[in-house]
Amino acid sequence: QLRVFDTAGDSHVFQTQLPFVPRRCLYLVMFDLSVETVDPDSDLTDQLETSLSKIYEHAPMSYVILVGTHVDDKRLTKDILDYTWGKVNALLQRARPSHRERFSGESSIGNCLLCQKADHLYR
Repeated sequence: QLRVFDTAGDSHVFQTQLPFVPRRCLYLVMFDLSVETVDPDSDLTDQLETSLSKIYEHAPMSYVILVGTHVDDKRLTKDILDYTWGKVNALLQRARPSHRERFSGESSIGNCLLCQKADHLYR
């Protein structure tokens, strides 16, 4: 059975849908990579961190896939993509110690960026 909940990035919608979302599920957290072309000081990582924190609080054993969208935006340069990835990477690096502590002793997921042993996360 597949159920899809679209919160459209709205934290209020997310909060109201939480009671209907199973505690163990797959979350697709999507974010607009082109936001940096419009506003280099955007709060992209703040929004991502808020979303990931809410998921972790509600369903700490769930899987999360981060999806960067708008990669085909003509305004996106390699420098902007690298800068945006750097911000996302820094956020994931901050989450890494608690993630590893939470899942210590369990087999890691082969493609989990936070379970990998490398000090730098790759896209």
